[in-house]
Amino acid sequence: MTTVTIVFRRRVLSGREPDYERWLAALQEASRSAPGYVGVETIRPGDGAPAREYVSIVRFDSYQHLREWEDSRTRGKWLERLPPGVVDGEAEIKRLDGLEFWFQGAGHTGAVAPSPHKMVLLIIPIVIAIVSAMRPVVRAILGDVYPFIGLLISATVQVSLLTYVIMPRVTRLFSRWLFLK
Repeated sequence: MTTVTIVFRRRVLSGREPDYERWLAALQEASRSAPGYVGVETIRPGDGAPAREYVSIVRFDSYQHLREWEDSRTRGKWLERLPPGVVDGEAEIKRLDGLEFWFQGAGHTGAVAPSPHKMVLLIIPIVIAIVSAMRPVVRAILGDVYPFIGLLISATVQVSLLTYVIMPRVTRLFSRWLFLK
């Protein structure tokens, strides 16, 4: 399955942040029980930021589960419960279902991924390093007896490390270059 990320960006009217925060927390809590829900991260506006933009990055384990959540009665009820006069217009929504989800820069309120060539330039050396490190470990544990099992274990560990450990840190480390326009 491919993880699918959906990004919501909303402008909250000045002084209405507490109302929005309460509503957002309740919506996110209700969403946690949705099938395939992986998690959410919310980027809040910095102190003194004039735009008052909130960005919520929601992840599901498949496109099908994302669609089910989007069409769910629970989500619909919470959207109806958004207090009037809290936000300026509708939410901007962007879906990321490729490698872009690895490149979500902290503090970047846009849902824009870096250019594909920058993503490739970072991913290739990282994958080479992980594959080079994993090969002797898997061979030491399984030998050459079960090559498919070794490949399955290796790929699972590699993708998990990339998704949850390595790419978030690499993205932060190279964020200036990645998101330079």
